[in-house]
Amino acid sequence: MKHKKTKRKSMFYYLRHKNLIVEIEQFGHVLSFKELMFSYIKVVFIGMVAAYLFKLPIYGYITIMGASTLFVSRLIIGSYKSIYEQKKFSDANLYLEKMLYFFKKSKKIYSSLNEALNVFPSGNIHNLIENAIEIIRTCESKNVSEEALKLIEKEFPNSRIKTLHSFMLNVESKGGDPSLGVEMLLNDRALWTNRVVSLQQDKQLIKKNVIIALIMTLGLCLTILYLPFMIGNIGNMDISGNIFVQWSAIALIIFLLFFYTKVNNQLSTNWLEYDLIQDNLKIEKRYNDFIHIDMQKERVKSVIYAAIPALGTAILFAFFNLKVILFVGLATAMFFLNAYKLGYKIEKKNLIKEISKVFPTWLLNIALLMQNENVHMAIVISYEGAPPILKPAIKQLLEELDDNPTSEAPFNKFLSDFCLSEVKESMNSLYCISEASGGNIEDEFRQIITRVNKYMDKAEQIKNSDKLAIMSAYISAPALVGTFKLSIDMVVMLITFISMSNSIV
Repeated sequence: MKHKKTKRKSMFYYLRHKNLIVEIEQFGHVLSFKELMFSYIKVVFIGMVAAYLFKLPIYGYITIMGASTLFVSRLIIGSYKSIYEQKKFSDANLYLEKMLYFFKKSKKIYSSLNEALNVFPSGNIHNLIENAIEIIRTCESKNVSEEALKLIEKEFPNSRIKTLHSFMLNVESKGGDPSLGVEMLLNDRALWTNRVVSLQQDKQLIKKNVIIALIMTLGLCLTILYLPFMIGNIGNMDISGNIFVQWSAIALIIFLLFFYTKVNNQLSTNWLEYDLIQDNLKIEKRYNDFIHIDMQKERVKSVIYAAIPALGTAILFAFFNLKVILFVGLATAMFFLNAYKLGYKIEKKNLIKEISKVFPTWLLNIALLMQNENVHMAIVISYEGAPPILKPAIKQLLEELDDNPTSEAPFNKFLSDFCLSEVKESMNSLYCISEASGGNIEDEFRQIITRVNKYMDKAEQIKNSDKLAIMSAYISAPALVGTFKLSIDMVVMLITFISMSNSIV
């Protein structure tokens, strides 16, 4: 069954069990009322055990039971969504592989779709392929194949599926041998599959580490609570009845339940949309601002900004004659004086990272277009679908090639401000292909294929590491909350100890 994207609903909406069951059905699964109740009982039981261990009063049990009930729906949805997204990724992966082999053999989209239909005997993707075939067979519009493939792209939003479809449409309309392009896309598919599987494993490992962190946090907080009973007969120091200790324990348990729910839902990632390039016009503006920056103007601004704290420091030092004022003031002035250089370096580093992520995708499209086009035309056609951050540089490249079509300079100048070796090597290969003939073209083209695979793998690893870094930071959250809980317990314990000491005296 096809899952429809709807507006995110609140946890209270799913307290009505029928709403939750309907939501799960959209993921192609049937959740019985019995299974739903068992899930509620499991989560509530864990909350009740924690409440018992922290010696909470009745209102603590009621509060935690209510919170646990709210979190159950998110846990269930996250679990079924994870299964759904994994199945969708597997279907898309198999579709990519089979369509490439079928298209290499037939060079026809309609024939390839018919063969692919037999690979998927049932399911959503079977229905999509069947509908696409029906569109090609019955419609008479000029772009019927494109319309049919867009039907699949809509339900499977993935840059590699879009690239595959563009490649097939280009070859079918203009002819040519698709073998090299198919080889390139098959290699890219294999690398993509390995990266996604590796990322899934890394996320599962992070989830295990988070669970360990949750258990250790609970254990440490309970150790402090039971410490008076563990070190001797000083049961009078039992702090479990203190209202601050009780409410901090309630807050801790609810937070840990909420936090586990959040981490669990992070695993239900849409693996197909994970690699889509965002159409971010802001980053194109950042690129243009960086390229056209007037360093002299920025230097003058920095001098003006630095003059303000310098003047203030001179006045304050004249009145108070304190060396610390002189030191702080001069340090501030020096910072403002060099701030433009620091900002320039940081922005350059950030833009290099963004370019490294998207350049291989653009290069892959260029290589595929070169199956039927010369280098210049391939670059022209690629402009419309190019990542926004590359568009200014591509536009400049095309303008310079129009002025001097045989010159190597436009290729050498492409993104030269960022000193990226992969860009320089790739543009040099493109120039060699544009000027070569015969066997030299195939040799250079195969070098392009090798580079594309290498750079794509590197770029995707950068993206994945960025996302994993965010999720890895979750591990520290339980420790921070646990530290807050321990601080409250230790302060209460200290106050109790002092009160006992004073009463004895």
